[in-house]
Amino acid sequence: DDGPGQLEVQEVIRVNVTNQPDPPQVPGTTTVLVRENLAQATVVAVLDFPDEDGDTLTFTPIRGEPSWALTTFTLRAVGPSMPQAMEAIVANASALDFERGPAGGFHVWVNVSDGTTAPQTIDVVFTLVNERESPILVPGQLKSGQSFIWANVTENPPDGFEVLDIQAFDSDGDQLLFEIVSQGPVDTNVPGGAGAGTLARTPFTIDLVSGTIRVNSPDVAQPSVDYDAFRFYELVVRVSDSPDPLDARWFEVRVRVDVLDTPDMSILGFETTPPLMTRGGETVLLFGTNMGPLYRNPGPMVAAVGATGVEYS
Repeated sequence: DDGPGQLEVQEVIRVNVTNQPDPPQVPGTTTVLVRENLAQATVVAVLDFPDEDGDTLTFTPIRGEPSWALTTFTLRAVGPSMPQAMEAIVANASALDFERGPAGGFHVWVNVSDGTTAPQTIDVVFTLVNERESPILVPGQLKSGQSFIWANVTENPPDGFEVLDIQAFDSDGDQLLFEIVSQGPVDTNVPGGAGAGTLARTPFTIDLVSGTIRVNSPDVAQPSVDYDAFRFYELVVRVSDSPDPLDARWFEVRVRVDVLDTPDMSILGFETTPPLMTRGGETVLLFGTNMGPLYRNPGPMVAAVGATGVEYS
């Protein structure tokens, strides 16, 4: 009223707040870093989406870029222990190749739903992280069913003679280095007990950068590769991607080198007693040099004329 003094009236007003469903908190995009070459079924991420109502969320992949991203990763609910979480699992390990994977990563769009509010979509981006990889041997150098590279060389080759090239590949683009870590003769099960000689020097060298194996025979009077000394050699070649042994990735490959025989006789002419005769009873005279392969046996020295020339034993 307008009289003296101050009057007031108090009244309690109650406001009832009605709960409304709140959507889960879903960002528009998230990035997951994935190391290349991971094993199948590896869990690469667990993504949690807070929901104020405590609802159990469902996750539905709807699109992939590239399209095979949908088959590269499996995205699914973690389970009752984490009702608002989604896990990402490797479904196709062969696709996790940094050098061949998509430059922009794998995109998988997923609908996240609490069952009440409208689904929200998140773009999960899987970005591959490069890993140092070991170099590999270029296919085709190993013979079928064998674990070594096979080469052959005729005995007494000149110094620097090229035997073969070791061909390797490094997916990281590193400069490859080649090294012979061991080499020696292997003459088991050879008739006549071959391998009676001794190594005057290491018979083979390899180019550090090109991987070319060459004969190391600087002394003409004492050849390094002599069939009458050793008939087979085995080398172990290491191929690495760094000169630092603590940092290098590498592999080793066995190389077998067969030594081919050449005639060591130079005959200007000879006669036999009794005379060497043809089947028709005619005397045979032999002249010339480089008269064919030499064969040894414990019997007496004989010579025979065949359709392809002269053979000795």
